[in-house]
Amino acid sequence: MTRIQTAAAAFCIAIAAAPSAAPAQVSPGTLTPGTQVGEVVKRLLVSPGDWLMNWPDTAAHYVTANAALTFEERDGALIVLIRNLLRNIGCEKPVVVTGDRVTFDGCIERNISLRFTPDDPVFPFRGESPQRWYTLRPY
Repeated sequence: MTRIQTAAAAFCIAIAAAPSAAPAQVSPGTLTPGTQVGEVVKRLLVSPGDWLMNWPDTAAHYVTANAALTFEERDGALIVLIRNLLRNIGCEKPVVVTGDRVTFDGCIERNISLRFTPDDPVFPFRGESPQRWYTLRPY
């Protein structure tokens, strides 16, 4: 069983056991208290290995740009290390995990929001920012 399949199974279990109350607001780099789905997503992101994020790069004649992402936990905060493979730049940003949603800023772009899609075997995370769409898969 792949780590995506394992996470999908855990996600389904967490949904069934999740409380119905709305999650509280969180600060960057933290998880919503009591949200099992968020814990599953976090464990999947920090599991060994990098992630490949893709997006359309309209400045380069509509090619797909990408970055290698590594998620780490530091002092209870979730951090993403971003290495933009097209522009050869990198940065570290705090990550917010709320339920099945992962939100962070990129090195250039702001407010990237990805949703965990456990049924998708290729891209377990899909989302958007105010400017474009994004996909995230194991690298």
